[in-house]
Amino acid sequence: MTSRMHRSILVSIVWSSGLLLPLLATAQQPCLKQAWDAYNAKKYAAAIQAADDCIDQFAAHAQRDEADLVRNKTPQPKTGVVTETDKQAIFARGVLNDTGAAYFVKGRSAEYLAKQGAQGTQEKYLAIAREAYEKWKTLTYARTFDPQGWFWSTTEACNDRLTAIGPPLASTAAPQSKGK
Repeated sequence: MTSRMHRSILVSIVWSSGLLLPLLATAQQPCLKQAWDAYNAKKYAAAIQAADDCIDQFAAHAQRDEADLVRNKTPQPKTGVVTETDKQAIFARGVLNDTGAAYFVKGRSAEYLAKQGAQGTQEKYLAIAREAYEKWKTLTYARTFDPQGWFWSTTEACNDRLTAIGPPLASTAAPQSKGK
């Protein structure tokens, strides 16, 4: 394995369909590499900051790429093991893929901060996670590559995470009645 390949391979954990699946992910943009590095080091606030940097830089470009693919009625890329031609087509969408992965890293990091947080901060971090997952769901053409030779859909993983964390908590406070 070359030094460059070693730097670009990052270990992540994806919670999908109730199973904990270890995955290796690649990153083309330095901000995403920083996000994955922080995430893997369990520095979740730093992971969110690096993911936000990627999102700020590349989300508009990724949304344009997604819109072009939809407008051109391009078939959705496959997941799992794909042909070399399909692999190159997916890799050509680097900004789209990395932006989607940034939303995923942000969401998972926020979930971990919710679990670690003091009373009263859990819902704040879960709201950050929900927002990241909802935005990511719109980038359906993005894929993440596992160097073991297969692609996974972060959109599917984000949908699974949204189901797992559930909707926002409803306010438990009774409505205030106005005096007569």
